[in-house]
Parts: sequence; structure tokens; C-alpha cells
Amino acid sequence: MTIKVFHASAATSIFAGLVLLMPAAAIAAGSSAPSAPIILAQASGSTADDAARIAQEEESFMKLLAEQRREEAEAKAAAEAAKKAAAEKAEQDRVAREEAEFLQFLADQRRQEAEAKAAAEAAKKAASEKAEQERVAREEEEFLKFLAEQRRQEAEAKAAAEAKAAAEAAQKAAAEKAEQERVAREEEEFLKFLAEQRRQEAEAKAAAEAAKKAAAEKAEQERVAREEEEFLKFLAEQRRQEAEAKKAAAEEKRKAQAALCEQRLTEVGRSGTIQFTSSSAGIADASKALLDKLAEAASACEKELSIQVDGHTDSTGSDALNMRLSQDRAQSVANYLAAKGIAAERLTARGFGETKPVADNRSKAGRAKNRRIEFKVN
Repeated sequence: MTIKVFHASAATSIFAGLVLLMPAAAIAAGSSAPSAPIILAQASGSTADDAARIAQEEESFMKLLAEQRREEAEAKAAAEAAKKAAAEKAEQDRVAREEAEFLQFLADQRRQEAEAKAAAEAAKKAASEKAEQERVAREEEEFLKFLAEQRRQEAEAKAAAEAKAAAEAAQKAAAEKAEQERVAREEEEFLKFLAEQRRQEAEAKAAAEAAKKAAAEKAEQERVAREEEEFLKFLAEQRRQEAEAKKAAAEEKRKAQAALCEQRLTEVGRSGTIQFTSSSAGIADASKALLDKLAEAASACEKELSIQVDGHTDSTGSDALNMRLSQDRAQSVANYLAAKGIAAERLTARGFGETKPVADNRSKAGRAKNRRIEFKVN
């Protein structure tokens, strides 16, 4: 790039100064031919103002020149970067194509090797299987021959053994028959002798035993009589003890059943209060539901158990009046239970008046507790 600057001194005439600048685009493209010049400044005059103006124009020109060079450098760097990127992409494309071709070649080669190997193994396997089949066929044929020969020999040996056994059995049977006949004759003679001897011994023994037996029978009869008497005594005592034990067990069972029944009646009775009309034995309607529950609980008790209904009063009134009132109220409750299906013979009513208080009669609450109906089962 060529820069030309013309200016005149202050003492002489001023010539016009022209600055010619090649555009940055031309430099970036690598062209050395001049393009249309840019007129930066044109000055004239010979005064000090002209000199200052020229200096200012030169400074501006230098800044413009520096900016132009920076732009040129950036454009050049961008061009080189684009060129480098294009070259790298082309190289990558080439390497990728070569890799793909190599991989395809490698795959084809391995496939061909695998097919060749498979074919060789198949042929080898077929030959091996054929040889094995031929060997097995030969061994089977030899084994069948061996088995047939072995069975033939066994059949011959078995036939010879059976013939020998038959002959020995016939010989043994003849010998055993002769021995049996001899033994039978000897046994017959011995039995005759033994029978005679035993007859004589038996007669003598029978006589001795008859006497001994008579004495022994008498002693045995006496012993049996004593033992029978002792046994009857023992049996009677044992039966008496068993009866007492059975009676005691039955009583215990009855007591347990009675306690359970009494507990049920007590628990139901505690769930409410049996109320009566004031100073009378009439049962209040409000208490009939509670009495129905008591009847249901009594029905669940054993039928042989007796239920005693006890009536109690507070200390209000005379002793005689309270005793009669408690008896009447107890009887009213017993009658109600009987009407609900409880056998009348199982029920008894008893009045205690004010004789068995459970609380202090001096308070209203105490008197309310003392006015009560209780149940005893036995």
C-alpha cells in the first residue's frame, strides 16, 4: 500500500495535499491494483491555522489507517479460519469414508472366515458322527454275538444242573422213605412200651394223687372260702369309698355349678335395681326388664340347682313389718321367675328384714343399698 501526502510550508505558497488510500476490501482480497482513491483532505493557505488543521488531519488519517489495518487483519483471520475449517471437514470426511470402507472390508473378511470355519466344522462333525455310528454298530454286533453265546452256555449249564438235581432228588427221596419206614417201626415199638409204662405209672400216680388231691381240694376250698370272704369285705369297702368319692365329686360339681349360677345372677342383678311400690311387694314396671334378664340367667343354670331369693329392707319401720315386707318382696320375685319358666320347686323365698344391712341406715344412700334382693344357689 502506498500513501502520498502533499502540503506546503507556511512561508511559501500552499499546495493542495491529497491522501490516496486503497480500500480494505481490496487488500483483504490480495489485490495490488489501485482502486478508486478516497480524498481525505485538501488544504491551502499559509497561516498557522493551516498547519494546525493539517496536523489534525494527519492524526485522523493515522487513526483511520489503524482501524483499516485491524479490519484487514480480522478479515484475513476469518478467511484463514474458514479455509482451515473447510480443510478439516474435508479431512474428516475422507477419514470417515476410509474407516467405513475398512470396517466393511473387515466385516466381509470375518464373515467369509466364519462361513469357511463353519463349513469345515460341519464336515468334520459329519465325518466324526459317521465314524462314531460305525463304531457303535460294530460294538453292538459284537455284544449281541457275545450275549447269544453266553445265553447258550447258561442254558446248557442249567439243563445239566437240573438233570443232576433231579437224579439226586430221586436218590434222596428213596433214602428218606427207607429211613422214615425204619423210624416209624421203632417209634411204634417204643410207643407201645412207653404206653404200657405210663399206664402203670399213671395208675400208681393216680392213686397217690387222688389222696393228695382230696386233701389239697379240701385245703384249697378252705383257702378260697377265706379269700372270697376277704375279697368281699375289700370289695364292699372299695365300693363304699368309691360311692363316697363319687358323692363328694358330685357335691363339688354341684357347688361349682351353684357358684357359677349365683355369680351370673349376681352380675345381672348388679346391672340394675329391682324396685317395688313403696311399702309393698308390688314389682315396679321399670324393673321387669331386669327380672327378665335374671330369668334368662336362671334358665341357663343346671336344672337340679335350687335358687333362694333373699329379701332385705332398711331400718325404716318396725322389725315385724320389715320382716314381712322382705318376705313378700322375695316371694314376688320368685313368683315372677316361675312365671318366666323357672320350675317353682326350684325356687324358695326368704325374708331377712333389716337384720343383714350392707350399709349405714342413717344415710339415704345407705338405706337404698340395704333395700335389696339377693340370690343364693345350692
